[in-house]
Amino acid sequence: MTRLTDFQQGFATAMLDVALPPPCSIRGAGFGSVARRFDIHRNRIATNLVQTLAERYPVTRRLIGPESFAAMAQLYTVHNPPRSPVLLDYGDTFPLFIRSLGRFPSIEYLADISDLELSLSRAYHAADAAPVSVDAFAQLSPDFLEDLVLSFHPSASLVASRFPIVSIWEAYRSEDEGQLVTLWAAEAALVARPDDEVRVWLLPSGGHAFLANLMKGATLAEATHAAADAAPDFDLIANLEMLISSRACIGIDSLALMAA
Repeated sequence: MTRLTDFQQGFATAMLDVALPPPCSIRGAGFGSVARRFDIHRNRIATNLVQTLAERYPVTRRLIGPESFAAMAQLYTVHNPPRSPVLLDYGDTFPLFIRSLGRFPSIEYLADISDLELSLSRAYHAADAAPVSVDAFAQLSPDFLEDLVLSFHPSASLVASRFPIVSIWEAYRSEDEGQLVTLWAAEAALVARPDDEVRVWLLPSGGHAFLANLMKGATLAEATHAAADAAPDFDLIANLEMLISSRACIGIDSLALMAA
Protein backbone atom coordinates (compact mmCIF):
# COMPACT_ATOMS: atom_id res chain seq x y z
CA MET A 1 0.00 0.00 0.00
CA THR A 2 2.90 2.35 0.74
CA ARG A 3 4.40 1.77 -2.70
CA LEU A 4 1.03 2.46 -4.32
CA THR A 5 0.62 5.65 -2.28
CA ASP A 6 4.13 6.79 -3.20
CA PHE A 7 3.40 6.15 -6.87
CA GLN A 8 0.11 8.06 -6.73
CA GLN A 9 1.72 11.02 -5.00
CA GLY A 10 4.64 11.06 -7.42
CA PHE A 11 2.32 10.79 -10.39
CA ALA A 12 0.09 13.63 -9.15
CA THR A 13 3.11 15.85 -8.40
CA ALA A 14 4.61 15.29 -11.84
CA MET A 15 1.24 15.83 -13.51
CA LEU A 16 1.01 19.33 -12.01
CA ASP A 17 4.65 20.41 -12.36
CA VAL A 18 5.84 20.76 -15.95
CA ALA A 19 9.45 20.94 -14.78
CA LEU A 20 9.39 17.32 -13.57
CA PRO A 21 9.93 14.29 -15.83
CA PRO A 22 7.25 11.58 -16.04
CA PRO A 23 7.48 8.99 -13.24
CA CYS A 24 10.03 6.35 -14.20
CA SER A 25 7.58 3.58 -13.26
CA ILE A 26 5.35 4.44 -16.25
CA ARG A 27 5.85 1.96 -19.03
CA GLY A 28 5.16 2.23 -22.74
CA ALA A 29 6.44 1.40 -26.21
CA GLY A 30 9.28 3.87 -25.72
CA PHE A 31 10.24 6.52 -23.19
CA GLY A 32 9.90 9.27 -25.75
CA SER A 33 6.37 8.16 -26.54
CA VAL A 34 5.47 7.91 -22.86
CA ALA A 35 6.90 11.36 -22.13
CA ARG A 36 5.05 12.88 -25.07
CA ARG A 37 1.71 11.38 -24.04
CA PHE A 38 2.29 12.36 -20.42
CA ASP A 39 3.04 15.94 -21.47
CA ILE A 40 -0.20 16.10 -23.47
CA HIS A 41 -2.27 15.24 -20.39
CA ARG A 42 -0.17 17.47 -18.14
CA ASN A 43 -0.51 20.47 -20.44
CA ARG A 44 -4.25 19.96 -20.72
CA ILE A 45 -4.66 19.86 -16.96
CA ALA A 46 -2.43 22.91 -16.48
CA THR A 47 -4.36 24.84 -19.12
CA ASN A 48 -7.71 23.96 -17.54
CA LEU A 49 -6.60 24.99 -14.04
CA VAL A 50 -5.10 28.27 -15.23
CA GLN A 51 -8.31 28.98 -17.16
CA THR A 52 -10.38 28.26 -14.04
CA LEU A 53 -8.34 30.82 -12.10
CA ALA A 54 -8.53 33.33 -14.96
CA GLU A 55 -12.34 33.09 -14.94
CA ARG A 56 -12.52 33.64 -11.17
CA TYR A 57 -9.96 36.47 -11.16
CA PRO A 58 -10.36 38.34 -14.48
CA VAL A 59 -9.37 41.78 -13.17
CA THR A 60 -6.33 40.36 -11.40
CA ARG A 61 -5.34 38.82 -14.74
CA ARG A 62 -5.82 42.09 -16.62
CA LEU A 63 -3.77 44.04 -14.09
CA ILE A 64 -0.62 41.94 -14.48
CA GLY A 65 -1.19 40.69 -18.02
CA PRO A 66 -2.03 37.20 -19.37
CA GLU A 67 1.54 35.89 -19.42
CA SER A 68 2.43 36.95 -15.88
CA PHE A 69 -0.92 35.70 -14.62
CA ALA A 70 -0.42 32.32 -16.32
CA ALA A 71 3.01 31.95 -14.72
CA MET A 72 1.63 32.87 -11.29
CA ALA A 73 -1.37 30.58 -11.72
CA GLN A 74 0.80 27.64 -12.80
CA LEU A 75 2.99 28.10 -9.73
CA TYR A 76 -0.17 28.17 -7.60
CA THR A 77 -1.45 24.90 -9.08
CA VAL A 78 1.83 23.13 -8.28
CA HIS A 79 1.58 24.02 -4.58
CA ASN A 80 -2.23 23.98 -4.35
CA PRO A 81 -3.56 21.08 -6.44
CA PRO A 82 -7.33 20.55 -6.63
CA ARG A 83 -8.81 18.52 -3.79
CA SER A 84 -11.99 17.71 -5.65
CA PRO A 85 -12.93 16.90 -9.26
CA VAL A 86 -15.46 19.74 -8.98
CA LEU A 87 -13.55 22.97 -9.65
CA LEU A 88 -16.32 25.31 -8.44
CA ASP A 89 -14.31 26.40 -5.39
CA TYR A 90 -10.85 25.92 -6.83
CA GLY A 91 -8.69 28.97 -6.22
CA ASP A 92 -10.22 30.06 -2.90
CA THR A 93 -6.70 30.43 -1.49
CA PHE A 94 -5.32 32.29 -4.50
CA PRO A 95 -5.34 35.71 -2.72
CA LEU A 96 -3.34 34.19 0.16
CA PHE A 97 -0.91 32.71 -2.35
CA ILE A 98 -0.40 36.12 -3.96
CA ARG A 99 0.35 37.62 -0.54
CA SER A 100 2.95 34.92 0.07
CA LEU A 101 4.96 36.24 -2.91
CA GLY A 102 6.15 39.31 -1.02
CA ARG A 103 5.19 42.31 1.07
CA PHE A 104 5.51 44.90 -1.67
CA PRO A 105 2.64 47.37 -2.26
CA SER A 106 2.21 46.05 -5.81
CA ILE A 107 1.71 42.54 -4.42
CA GLU A 108 -0.55 43.66 -1.58
CA TYR A 109 -2.95 45.64 -3.73
CA LEU A 110 -3.11 42.81 -6.28
CA ALA A 111 -3.99 40.41 -3.45
CA ASP A 112 -6.68 42.82 -2.21
CA ILE A 113 -8.18 42.99 -5.71
CA SER A 114 -8.23 39.19 -5.83
CA ASP A 115 -9.95 39.20 -2.42
CA LEU A 116 -12.68 41.36 -3.92
CA GLU A 117 -13.01 39.02 -6.89
CA LEU A 118 -13.17 36.01 -4.58
CA SER A 119 -16.09 37.65 -2.75
CA LEU A 120 -17.81 38.19 -6.10
CA SER A 121 -17.39 34.53 -7.01
CA ARG A 122 -18.68 33.34 -3.66
CA ALA A 123 -21.64 35.71 -3.80
CA TYR A 124 -22.60 34.35 -7.21
CA HIS A 125 -22.85 30.80 -5.83
CA ALA A 126 -24.40 31.71 -2.46
CA ALA A 127 -27.88 30.58 -1.46
CA ASP A 128 -30.90 32.63 -2.46
CA ALA A 129 -32.88 34.64 0.09
CA ALA A 130 -35.58 37.27 -0.09
CA PRO A 131 -34.24 40.76 0.74
CA VAL A 132 -36.06 43.19 3.00
CA SER A 133 -37.94 45.81 1.01
CA VAL A 134 -37.24 49.51 1.24
CA ASP A 135 -40.80 50.01 2.51
CA ALA A 136 -40.12 47.72 5.48
CA PHE A 137 -37.38 50.08 6.65
CA ALA A 138 -39.61 53.11 6.09
CA GLN A 139 -42.28 51.66 8.37
CA LEU A 140 -39.95 51.16 11.34
CA SER A 141 -40.80 53.07 14.49
CA PRO A 142 -38.11 55.57 15.57
CA ASP A 143 -38.54 54.25 19.14
CA PHE A 144 -36.93 50.93 18.21
CA LEU A 145 -34.18 52.07 15.84
CA GLU A 146 -31.35 52.00 18.39
CA ASP A 147 -32.09 48.37 19.31
CA LEU A 148 -32.43 47.28 15.70
CA VAL A 149 -30.65 44.03 14.76
CA LEU A 150 -30.26 43.07 11.10
CA SER A 151 -29.60 39.77 9.37
CA PHE A 152 -27.83 39.72 6.04
CA HIS A 153 -28.15 37.92 2.73
CA PRO A 154 -26.00 34.74 2.47
CA SER A 155 -24.12 36.37 -0.41
CA ALA A 156 -23.19 39.51 1.55
CA SER A 157 -19.56 40.09 2.50
CA LEU A 158 -17.15 42.95 3.13
CA VAL A 159 -13.71 43.64 1.68
CA ALA A 160 -11.46 46.42 2.97
CA SER A 161 -8.12 47.63 1.67
CA ARG A 162 -5.67 50.48 2.10
CA PHE A 163 -5.81 50.72 -1.70
CA PRO A 164 -8.66 51.93 -3.98
CA ILE A 165 -9.77 48.39 -4.83
CA VAL A 166 -13.32 49.30 -5.87
CA SER A 167 -12.12 52.05 -8.21
CA ILE A 168 -9.48 49.74 -9.70
CA TRP A 169 -11.99 46.93 -10.12
CA GLU A 170 -14.48 49.27 -11.79
CA ALA A 171 -11.79 50.58 -14.14
CA TYR A 172 -10.50 47.18 -15.24
CA ARG A 173 -13.52 44.85 -15.16
CA SER A 174 -14.51 45.48 -18.79
CA GLU A 175 -12.54 44.59 -21.89
CA ASP A 176 -12.03 48.28 -22.58
CA GLU A 177 -8.75 49.88 -21.59
CA GLY A 178 -8.77 50.58 -17.85
CA GLN A 179 -9.20 54.19 -16.78
CA LEU A 180 -6.48 55.78 -14.67
CA VAL A 181 -7.29 55.78 -10.94
CA THR A 182 -6.13 59.19 -9.75
CA LEU A 183 -7.26 59.11 -6.09
CA TRP A 184 -5.03 56.55 -4.37
CA ALA A 185 -6.88 56.11 -1.06
CA ALA A 186 -8.25 53.30 1.09
CA GLU A 187 -11.58 51.82 0.01
CA ALA A 188 -13.98 49.22 1.36
CA ALA A 189 -16.75 47.35 -0.42
CA LEU A 190 -20.00 45.56 0.25
CA VAL A 191 -20.53 42.62 -2.09
CA ALA A 192 -23.96 41.00 -2.37
CA ARG A 193 -26.39 39.34 -4.75
CA PRO A 194 -29.87 40.32 -3.50
CA ASP A 195 -31.34 39.43 -6.89
CA ASP A 196 -29.82 37.73 -9.92
CA GLU A 197 -26.81 40.02 -10.27
CA VAL A 198 -23.78 40.27 -8.00
CA ARG A 199 -23.07 43.89 -7.19
CA VAL A 200 -20.36 45.92 -5.46
CA TRP A 201 -21.02 49.02 -3.38
CA LEU A 202 -18.26 51.44 -2.41
CA LEU A 203 -18.77 52.09 1.31
CA PRO A 204 -18.89 55.61 2.76
CA SER A 205 -16.42 56.57 5.48
CA GLY A 206 -16.80 54.26 8.48
CA GLY A 207 -19.00 51.93 6.47
CA HIS A 208 -16.81 48.88 6.92
CA ALA A 209 -16.82 49.13 10.73
CA PHE A 210 -20.56 49.89 10.68
CA LEU A 211 -21.55 46.89 8.56
CA ALA A 212 -18.99 44.53 10.09
CA ASN A 213 -20.53 45.11 13.52
CA LEU A 214 -24.08 44.74 12.20
CA MET A 215 -23.11 41.45 10.55
CA LYS A 216 -21.77 40.22 13.90
CA GLY A 217 -25.15 40.88 15.55
CA ALA A 218 -24.55 44.33 17.06
CA THR A 219 -27.48 46.67 17.41
CA LEU A 220 -27.75 49.75 15.23
CA ALA A 221 -26.65 51.92 18.16
CA GLU A 222 -23.63 49.71 18.90
CA ALA A 223 -22.58 49.61 15.24
CA THR A 224 -22.95 53.39 15.00
CA HIS A 225 -20.66 53.96 17.98
CA ALA A 226 -18.06 51.55 16.58
CA ALA A 227 -18.13 53.26 13.19
CA ALA A 228 -17.83 56.73 14.73
CA ASP A 229 -14.79 55.58 16.71
CA ALA A 230 -13.21 54.17 13.53
CA ALA A 231 -14.00 57.20 11.36
CA PRO A 232 -14.65 60.63 12.93
CA ASP A 233 -16.43 61.74 9.73
CA PHE A 234 -18.85 58.78 9.83
CA ASP A 235 -22.24 59.76 8.41
CA LEU A 236 -25.02 57.51 9.71
CA ILE A 237 -27.60 58.73 7.19
CA ALA A 238 -25.32 58.11 4.20
CA ASN A 239 -24.46 54.62 5.44
CA LEU A 240 -28.09 53.72 6.13
CA GLU A 241 -29.11 54.93 2.68
CA MET A 242 -26.42 52.76 1.11
CA LEU A 243 -27.40 49.74 3.21
CA ILE A 244 -31.12 50.06 2.48
CA SER A 245 -30.63 50.63 -1.25
CA SER A 246 -28.30 47.61 -1.48
CA ARG A 247 -31.10 45.31 -0.28
CA ALA A 248 -28.44 43.20 1.43
CA CYS A 249 -30.61 42.62 4.53
CA ILE A 250 -33.03 39.72 4.79
CA GLY A 251 -34.34 40.27 8.31
CA ILE A 252 -35.10 43.05 10.82
CA ASP A 253 -35.47 42.50 14.54
CA SER A 254 -35.51 44.73 17.61
CA LEU A 255 -34.07 43.73 20.96
CA ALA A 256 -36.69 45.90 22.64
CA LEU A 257 -39.52 44.06 20.88
CA MET A 258 -37.96 40.64 21.53
CA ALA A 259 -37.59 41.45 25.24
CA ALA A 260 -41.18 42.69 25.54
